Amino acid sequence: MELVNILKCLLSLSNTTARIEQLRHEIIHYVETFEELYYQYKYDLISVCKLTLHALLHVADDVLRCGPVWVVWSFVVERFCREVTFCAKSKVVPYKTISKHVLQMSQIAAIAGQFPQIRKALLFGKNDAPSPVSRMEKVYPEYEEDNVVLRFPRLHEFLLQPPVRKRLARFLCTNYPHQTYSAWLEFIPERCERWGKLRIANGGDKIRASAPCNPASVYGKRDASFVRYVFQKDKNEDDPNADIEMVDAIGYGCLEFILAIRFPDTDEAKDFLGDTPPFHILAHVAEAKGVEGNGTERILTFTEFGRKFILDITSIKYLAGRVHTRGVKQGGEWAVVDRAERLANTNFQVDERGGEDDDDDERWEN
Repeated sequence: MELVNILKCLLSLSNTTARIEQLRHEIIHYVETFEELYYQYKYDLISVCKLTLHALLHVADDVLRCGPVWVVWSFVVERFCREVTFCAKSKVVPYKTISKHVLQMSQIAAIAGQFPQIRKALLFGKNDAPSPVSRMEKVYPEYEEDNVVLRFPRLHEFLLQPPVRKRLARFLCTNYPHQTYSAWLEFIPERCERWGKLRIANGGDKIRASAPCNPASVYGKRDASFVRYVFQKDKNEDDPNADIEMVDAIGYGCLEFILAIRFPDTDEAKDFLGDTPPFHILAHVAEAKGVEGNGTERILTFTEFGRKFILDITSIKYLAGRVHTRGVKQGGEWAVVDRAERLANTNFQVDERGGEDDDDDERWEN
């Protein structure tokens, strides 16, 4: 009943400072009694002493400093755990990530204690500036409006093997048919840049291609290469007598690597290209065999990757997931996990400028 009385006091609509000071002693007595009964001061039973139990010891101080707990949620331990768990996003080396983040938090706290202006900025500052491009990233002006940011690793002189050259020629011939397939195959340069990662700016996904991964590395067995892309197909492909009608279609596959190709800046090359842009960022994709359609509307499955082809990098929309299952086929298959575009991430950012009521209703509807 001690815990019940503590909770009733904390949930009361009004309290006095004297009552909270009395509550402090009640909580200490409850924690000590709990340890006597369940922990019994034995090492083997230490697991019963959860962090939540000892967080109660801070409740009285938090109430005096911040107000009743039904108004604010400011347990010190919980706030610290929130900061720590927020940084533990690495699935490969989570403990190193946590250790580094805790060290950086301590360094910031030490600096903030020395400089009042920095402490004030940490408490009340807000950074509305767009995320800058790091030294490990590059934005090409031709694709800046498409939010395409290429990330290392990068090979400056990547040799285009014959199979890749043929896929490039097929892509260029399809999109720019003023030249033949053979002409494009001969015109393509022998080498170009190869990139290993892609970031879609303005809140988009960070995609890690499969080919540049080093199997000997800690991260070698993990990548983020399964993507959703959009391509053009003939709506009447099954009817040879119908007219060709190109429509958008959705596909899924593995992004193997990214090519950045710039054609020569010569008069002969300009005559050959015509209206074709001299610079292209292209994605080399291995399709999920037999998968076509919207994975947010029905379950799509596949057993293996099929043909490989080239797409413009803007055709890559975002990351998708795949889960291996043996529920239907004995040999197993992959089920596609796609995120609906109509769903948005929860945003708790308060509009400090104070929008109109109509704007608020609009945000809730979205």
